[in-house]
Amino acid sequence: MSDIRLSGEHPAEVSRSKKKLKRRSEVWEHFEESPDGEKAKCKYCLKVLSGKSTGGTTHLKRHIEKCDKRPRGDLNQPVTLDSRDEVRNIVLTQKVTCLEDVVKKAILDEVPLASKEFQDGWYRHCSMKPMDVRKEICAYYEHEKKNLAIELNNLTSRICFSVDIIRVNEPFLSLTAHFINADFNLVRKLISFKELSDYCPSTIINVIESCISEWKLEEKIFTFILEEIEYDSWNVVFKGGVDEYDDWDDVDTVGLREKFSPKMLFGGHHIWVPCCQEQLKESFRYFWDSPFYSREGDSTRRFLEVLTTVPSKIDMFNQIAIDMGFSPINESWFHDHSELKYKVEWNENSTRLLKDILIYREVFSGYYARTETDQFIFSGICLYSFHWQILELMLDISGLVNCAINEFRSFKHPSSHLYLRNIFEIVDMIAIKKKNSGCICQDGECRVHDWEYLRDQFVHFVTEAADIFIVAGVLDPRLKLSFFEYCMKEMGNFIGLEKTVSGYREIVNKFFSEYAKKDADFVSPSLVGNIDMQDEGNLLNNNTYRPPTKITERFSQHIRGLCVISELDEYLGEKVIDIEDVDFDLLGWWKQNQSRFPILSRMARDILAVPACPYWVTDTINILKGREDDYFEDLEALNEVDRHLLEAEICSKDWILDREKRGVSEQNN
Repeated sequence: MSDIRLSGEHPAEVSRSKKKLKRRSEVWEHFEESPDGEKAKCKYCLKVLSGKSTGGTTHLKRHIEKCDKRPRGDLNQPVTLDSRDEVRNIVLTQKVTCLEDVVKKAILDEVPLASKEFQDGWYRHCSMKPMDVRKEICAYYEHEKKNLAIELNNLTSRICFSVDIIRVNEPFLSLTAHFINADFNLVRKLISFKELSDYCPSTIINVIESCISEWKLEEKIFTFILEEIEYDSWNVVFKGGVDEYDDWDDVDTVGLREKFSPKMLFGGHHIWVPCCQEQLKESFRYFWDSPFYSREGDSTRRFLEVLTTVPSKIDMFNQIAIDMGFSPINESWFHDHSELKYKVEWNENSTRLLKDILIYREVFSGYYARTETDQFIFSGICLYSFHWQILELMLDISGLVNCAINEFRSFKHPSSHLYLRNIFEIVDMIAIKKKNSGCICQDGECRVHDWEYLRDQFVHFVTEAADIFIVAGVLDPRLKLSFFEYCMKEMGNFIGLEKTVSGYREIVNKFFSEYAKKDADFVSPSLVGNIDMQDEGNLLNNNTYRPPTKITERFSQHIRGLCVISELDEYLGEKVIDIEDVDFDLLGWWKQNQSRFPILSRMARDILAVPACPYWVTDTINILKGREDDYFEDLEALNEVDRHLLEAEICSKDWILDREKRGVSEQNN
């Protein structure tokens, strides 16, 4: 039967038809074969190539990988191509299995798209031109932005925005959204990265307002935190007033509070909260500028300067150090640590300097005691035990600030509730040191006024603390109001704030009442269910008309109000959790108890989302530094397309890294 053929059919045609059946390569899905089998025409660009079976299909695969007309498909799917008859899901056989992988790698690597590194590196395997990669980056950004916008607008909680001013050639403003989702997970998303024309408050207001409007988040605003701006400037940004930085216009600037207040809690009164990180740094700076450290730090600095006058003094110091079991130190160490007095604010280097000096304090004291001939040179320099106690206190405060700031910067857990706890810990350190050291130095000088100065500087951190930080502390079941009551009692004689805790309770009541009024639908069913309020209409005959009355409605609201207040009383009346429980999951606790405390849990989702410090995108803006790209070469001349690409790269990288840290695959989002 295999030898039988239809009349008129040429043997060569039969042979050719058999060869066609053997062409099973997937590449033929993208080409039309000519009747004679000699040519292959691309379905996308219509280019005609050789289709001879003897020539193989390598040249066809190479063409389809580079074809500019080939559809790319949706970013969330493998690269798919259309055919005439039906849509086929065909994964291209190339080293890059998915277009999204190319885009993500281009974003994370931050490789200049026009550089030789890009052309000769990994990207050459994907056969994409720099312009194609740029387009795909922007497409990826728009796709992710759309999904994120849906998530933000569907939130049942409010959003705290952190603003950071970044200075790289030209100023840029980054806006980051911090919120707690329905699963009580703390989420941080960089949503905008815009160029600023100047630092005027009016410019900052316009950029922030534009970003909020672009994402349609006007009704989601809870508060802002801002760091990189002067006090007078942020006062204008949030509260409005005359912009003293604008030389061309003396008209009052409309602040963000007036713009957004109709849709905010308390009419936008809490639209701005100070940065906890900066507050802690400022507390450290107050100590640094106090008479204590002005004297003790200056003595240390002058002592180090004397040691570096001649090499023999350093040799003698090192000999004493060796005799005491310490390692010798070189001259550069003395010069570096002699700058201690000039480190006027907290930083990791100032902590290191203090620690190094205290390690060698026995050597310092030994040298000071042995060199009788140098006592004239050391005139006015006191290295008594009181001196070292003050430096120890300085190191302890510096260490506490260091740990707190590192925790603030992690953004893994809520941190605003820890601010007042840290402040009270610092005040307690000062009170204990005053009690142990006394007010009389070894040289007979009375230092009581120095202690009073230091106390007064720290009092305002407690009395002037932002209301949101107070409520955040109370919403920690390990603290509540009990912690603050205890601190006031223990430190009352030192800071004179025995009655401040009553003010804290008033602030908590005010917030709770506002949430109860705004979120009446979230009143606990268990609490309201205990009130048997029958429908009066059911007690009457259906044919009997009774006009509505207001007294019953007001009475119902009154009873509901009593129930709502009892929710706060019930929470505060419960036993506090062990404060030393380092594994305590604050958000997990509120998730578990949201049915018991529905309004308080709503408060927790808003207030505990407030970050303790702004989110810096410094690690994600290397493309702004030393990047010789054809479209980022001159930051002052960025056009609108380049600005959009810049924002797309930076925001997309932040989203990708955040997703990877959380261990969530993008296929599930």
